[in-house]
Amino acid sequence: MNVNQRALAESAAAAVCGYVVAAILEATLIRTMRPTEWELAWVSDAALAVALGIAVYLWRHLLTTRRELAERERAELVLETQLSVAAQIQRRLLPPVPPTDNGFEWAAALRSAGKIGGDIYDFVAIAPSVWVVLVADVSGKGIPAAMVLGSLRSAFRAFARQTADPARIVTQLSTVLYEEWYGSPT
Repeated sequence: MNVNQRALAESAAAAVCGYVVAAILEATLIRTMRPTEWELAWVSDAALAVALGIAVYLWRHLLTTRRELAERERAELVLETQLSVAAQIQRRLLPPVPPTDNGFEWAAALRSAGKIGGDIYDFVAIAPSVWVVLVADVSGKGIPAAMVLGSLRSAFRAFARQTADPARIVTQLSTVLYEEWYGSPT
């Protein structure tokens, strides 16, 4: 059933419901009031007006609901597109695996729990056959964790080129990330 057919079916259902409500109201009023002929005409007109009012209300409510649903679907599509782009960017941050060297063969794979996440690995060659490797899991999931990865990767690469001492690299990474995300330590 396409959108127009569905709208037509919903409109018809609303009209039938309005008619039924008006008929019940009219019958109840006639039984209760036992009107004269003039009052009967007035009751019929009032019931018809109520039915029309209900039908118009239901139609307007349906239009508003459809508009809100379309806006939500559009927003969800935009978000899904942005998440897909973010996932592609995150995959591009991952370096190629270093070549086999001195009988040492590298392998790496990353599978996020969601579209994007807080996991990363990186390799930095600091001398021939000497590599500094980062394997990190940023606390949290999704967009916030992924945002930290860009800073983490850039800082890691800068610090790894300055020193091959893992303890010093990790200390510098911790300090920089803490200052960037939480302010200067006190």
